[in-house]
Amino acid sequence: MILDSPPGAVTWIKVERPVFDLVGVIVSSLSLAGILAVTALLLGSLAGLAIIRYRRRHEGEGGPLQLGLG
Repeated sequence: MILDSPPGAVTWIKVERPVFDLVGVIVSSLSLAGILAVTALLLGSLAGLAIIRYRRRHEGEGGPLQLGLG
């Protein structure tokens, strides 16, 4: 299809230039790393406490792998 007449009016929209916010990227990355570190610390502490409680409750039981040397 061949157009004999030029297309209708062209509307130009002014858009701001995109800006890369390096400081925002660094701050958000550090905050995410901090949240993950605190979460890992809490989960590790809870797991350690659970293991300690389990071993204290089952201290007197001699299992097949326990030699009783201590």
